Amino acid sequence: MENQSQATPLPNEENPSTGPRPEHGGMMKFLTQVFLGPNGLRAGWTIFLFLVFSAIFAFALGALFSALHLVGKERSFTPVSMIFGLLTSVLPIAASAWILAKINRHRFDAYNLAGPSRVRRFLFGLLSGFAAVSSMIGILYAGGFLHFGPVALSGMEIFKYAALWGIGFILVGFNEEGMFRCFLQFVFTRALNFFTAILAFVIFYLLFATIISLTTLVKMHSMAAVGNALHQWAFGDPMIGVYLLFGLGFVPSIMLHLRKSASPGFWYAAWIGSTLFGMVHTGNGGENWIGIFSAGAIGYIFCVSVYLTGSVWWAIGFHAAWDWGLTYFYGAADSGNPAAGHFLSVNPVGNAILSGGADGPEGSILIIPLLIVLLLLLNWIYKGQQPASGTAPAA
Repeated sequence: MENQSQATPLPNEENPSTGPRPEHGGMMKFLTQVFLGPNGLRAGWTIFLFLVFSAIFAFALGALFSALHLVGKERSFTPVSMIFGLLTSVLPIAASAWILAKINRHRFDAYNLAGPSRVRRFLFGLLSGFAAVSSMIGILYAGGFLHFGPVALSGMEIFKYAALWGIGFILVGFNEEGMFRCFLQFVFTRALNFFTAILAFVIFYLLFATIISLTTLVKMHSMAAVGNALHQWAFGDPMIGVYLLFGLGFVPSIMLHLRKSASPGFWYAAWIGSTLFGMVHTGNGGENWIGIFSAGAIGYIFCVSVYLTGSVWWAIGFHAAWDWGLTYFYGAADSGNPAAGHFLSVNPVGNAILSGGADGPEGSILIIPLLIVLLLLLNWIYKGQQPASGTAPAA
């Protein structure tokens, strides 16, 4: 009796006629091209899965913290509420990025977390951030646009709140830098060209508009309210800063495209990521267009720091120290949010364009020359010190 394995050979390269039908092979090839690229999952699917995983983890962690009464429904700006609120974001971001690193078969520290002298970069970032925010406060005070009030804390409360706000704002640095200068910068760098960069901005713009619409509909149960909310967001004062960020980045980006520059993806990513960074800040109360523009501009400076230092650690330190100095040490409004438990007290005086008004010092137009000086100093300090095998491609 003839062996059945010989009568019906298994499909393999030596027996192509016994393999899948051509149309099945074509479908598999099509699906592979849709979902996979040269670097694993395509960028769109990578970001989609990142958002899905992050939302699931954040919901689970938020439910746990709520059951333990560690977070509440109130939106008070205190260090303890901020710490636990940020943990429901930082931990899901890290977990989601780790899963996608495994799926795409690259190291977790490839998200701009590697590079030399990480502790030194972080500590110098802390020093730089506090020096920069102190310079901003000094400029406003010298110009008469800010007055100091009484010291708000005394005794051990000074050290207690200094430590709590310090922990909170280090988490802010990990949260925002982890999302924008680590994950998105890494993914966008590998995926974007000039045209897909514009498409990415449009997609995220529509996504943000959808979130605003759904949130308004749940709260107001009115389509008219949805229309008003969308109109106020899209044409309101804060969004001017977003449009300005996008427009200013458009010119150098199209020059990179027309010149066919080598490896321009990092700078397309910096352009779109910084614009989106400004856009998400439009959800804060009390923001004006200058505050939104300055948020996106400092986001771009953080991207430059990644290029120059090979990692995001300077940016994390700067971000944490800037917010700590602004909110706790000087007691100014941070992106329109006044804090409980601050050391000093400052109050804006005069024209809001110069003083920052309710937005705080970040909403003053005087921050723009400070950011230009910061960019020049950063380039002067780190120019020529990029690691030989840094995370950012050559420009």
